[in-house]
Amino acid sequence: MSKNTTKNAHLLIAGVVVLTVVLCPASPGLAQITLGVMGDSLSDEYAEQSYSYADNWVEQLVDAGVADAGPVAVSSWGEPRRTGYEYNWARYAADSGDMISTGQHTGLAGQVASKGITHALLMIGANNFAFFDPVYYDIYNGNLTPEQIQTQHIDPLIADIDTALQTVTPTGVQLMVCTMPDYGVVPYAQSMYPDPVKRDAVAAAISVASDQIIDKAFEYGVPVVDLEGILLTVFGTHQDPNNTLQVGGVSIDLESGGGGATNGFVDDNIHPHTLLQGMLANLFIEGFNKAYGDSIDTFSDQELLNHAGIGNLYVTDTLDAQIGNYRDYILVPEPSTPILLVLGLIFMTCYRKQKAS
Repeated sequence: MSKNTTKNAHLLIAGVVVLTVVLCPASPGLAQITLGVMGDSLSDEYAEQSYSYADNWVEQLVDAGVADAGPVAVSSWGEPRRTGYEYNWARYAADSGDMISTGQHTGLAGQVASKGITHALLMIGANNFAFFDPVYYDIYNGNLTPEQIQTQHIDPLIADIDTALQTVTPTGVQLMVCTMPDYGVVPYAQSMYPDPVKRDAVAAAISVASDQIIDKAFEYGVPVVDLEGILLTVFGTHQDPNNTLQVGGVSIDLESGGGGATNGFVDDNIHPHTLLQGMLANLFIEGFNKAYGDSIDTFSDQELLNHAGIGNLYVTDTLDAQIGNYRDYILVPEPSTPILLVLGLIFMTCYRKQKAS
């Protein structure tokens, strides 16, 4: 089978899954998902780290009963999962090369059938351009040409994502891929690299990489979460930043880190605190809803504050007015003509069944 034929088959499978769920829905109330994850410290359980006082998006979905990410280990699952959830392969400090070399993709793919994983998320690449890596320094200081950035850093990233997609998409799991976040928004990075114009140069390179992630995901018929886009809405640009975000009428400081729940980041000044991670949970829920026809409720402003332990501070809903609809950040590939024909047949079948009942 040719590469193009294989990718068309993936598109066909994705389209059939979406329309079957939408037009021939299962019984109501089955919102629970079994979730597998590939990625880095944005997804690796915070419980494993010094900032365990906060919860990341995976932990919040599990705690709320929305997702089943598997049991935690009695002692250890071994690398890269350590003692966290069995289906969460994300590993602190991993870049895309680490994802492949440690077998995140093969491990998750093997669990789809054996463990019944229904949904999966791939969020990788932040550490390929991390501020603690020489590449950030070099781009910030203009030491690399666009061609060097492409060949030395973006091409290997896209190749790793391609390897993961080749491995995971044939399982039929409902998969989403994320564009890249910009580490330059975190307080620690800004203290090391204070020039916003130069940080924008790194952000531009990350944007080029994100565009190519979208292209690669669409080749496989996989929807994309525009993480880069929503972070730009929340944080603004480096030259015109947003200092605060209102959640439930509570002001979240986007420029500070610490144990307090109204800090945007935990005390390492790198990782998003519970409230920002709760927004990621909402983004991914709405992604699965839009891309695969799920009907999972997102967390309200009140619930986000509850998760952070400051629900008593709630005043009124304020988040939607600032970031818009989460669905606007979900990119779904256009189906090809053969897929449209199959979807049309499914529609007619469902319509006839409903009419006959």
